[in-house]
Amino acid sequence: MALPLADARPKVGQDALQAAADGLGKQVMAGNITVLAGGKQFNFGAKTAARALVLAPDASGQIVLKWDLNVLATFIGPTFDKVKTTKGGQSSPITAQDVADAIGQTVAKTGRERVFKFPA
Repeated sequence: MALPLADARPKVGQDALQAAADGLGKQVMAGNITVLAGGKQFNFGAKTAARALVLAPDASGQIVLKWDLNVLATFIGPTFDKVKTTKGGQSSPITAQDVADAIGQTVAKTGRERVFKFPA
């Protein structure tokens, strides 16, 4: 059985990839981001980024952070076990996706602003 072949064009060009590496990529590597919850903390830095994160185009062709949540969860380990945050008005456990979202909200900040604290 023969499979049909078709040319596929990349969603983004080399210029867009380079711009993302120079912008978003440098923001990611600019220093640690500290995630705090319930008296516990997780420090996200270059080592974790290199293994758990890539820059990739989304459906619209915009370059975004794309996470390997299993790898991120391994780095987080038991840090936030038994710690809860408020989501949608309800108390919920903190997940690797929550930490990824927190990092995404903090990555463009600098210096002491590179801290995210989950609401209790």
